Amino acid sequence: MIQPERPRSSRPADEHLTSHGRTKPPTVTLKRGLDLNGDLWLWHQKVRNLMYDAYRDCALKLYGPGDDLNGDARLTYMMTNAWPAKVEVSGVKAGSTDIVYQTVTLMCDDLFDFNARI
Repeated sequence: MIQPERPRSSRPADEHLTSHGRTKPPTVTLKRGLDLNGDLWLWHQKVRNLMYDAYRDCALKLYGPGDDLNGDARLTYMMTNAWPAKVEVSGVKAGSTDIVYQTVTLMCDDLFDFNARI
């Protein structure tokens, strides 16, 4: 489950700079059965149109089977200035009753394990 937190300023997706020079941004790929909710596609369109609120801080929360989705997640990863770089739909065949999948590739400026202890 991805939960957007707050909008960030927009910036081109290929501008990922650190104090060590240009690096590849962290990438997370998620796959799920396609639903009729258009929020992910609208977010992707905001990025393509360079809208100021397209880049968001997000929490990627991982739950196990039978976990209460309103309770604590088993693992939480935080993404800073995340944006959907790629959205794909696969498994579409005429006359088929197979599940259609949606795959999204998220890029971000920083990815860290919220549960990690140093």
